[in-house]
Amino acid sequence: MESGNNPQSNITPLGQSPASGSYEVEVVRNLLVVSMIGLLLASGSFMIFMYQQMKMVRGQLAEQRPSVQKAIQDYKSVSLPLIERFSKRMQGYAATHPDFKPILQRYEPVLGEFMKNSPLVPATVPPAAPQK
Repeated sequence: MESGNNPQSNITPLGQSPASGSYEVEVVRNLLVVSMIGLLLASGSFMIFMYQQMKMVRGQLAEQRPSVQKAIQDYKSVSLPLIERFSKRMQGYAATHPDFKPILQRYEPVLGEFMKNSPLVPATVPPAAPQK
């Protein structure tokens, strides 16, 4: 009897693969394992890099915190009153000189917070110029 005519000869035992496809399956399996090991190494290296970066940034933050806090305090005690005084003077000037209002409106997005806090303080109104 030839094995080609026997229908049971095509059946392979459980856990075994046919001889013709076993090499390809083994190659794909090895490729998958190598790819997973490479992914594990790449992600581990990235995590180590990120840990070192976080350590470095935390050190820089600790170094720069006092100087930044001093700069904020200087801004609040020195620069902020100057800006508020300047914006009040600009508003006073704009109240007495209508030609200046478009210029002041152009800078309102920048100085808007200071302009809303202080009411318009008109300076002394100059006498109207005679019309020609």
